[in-house]
Amino acid sequence: MQRRIGINASKCSTCRICEIFCAAVNTGTANPKKAHIRVVNMFPTPKIEFLESCNLCESLDVEIPICVKYCNRNALVLKEEG
Repeated sequence: MQRRIGINASKCSTCRICEIFCAAVNTGTANPKKAHIRVVNMFPTPKIEFLESCNLCESLDVEIPICVKYCNRNALVLKEEG
């Protein structure tokens, strides 16, 4: 079964908490520039991109990717496709 992160940009408030948690957990620093996800504020709907370095947090051995887990607006969701 293949996993991917689904994006509902209409729910995104561009708070960028996903970037901060991604960077903090993966690199030990809360620097959004080091995150594997990018949120670009493009009114009226933001653009959310994942860098090639994103491995859905598989290297951390977690069930839910960090960005999905801490997205307080449920703009990011984990999808299982098979």
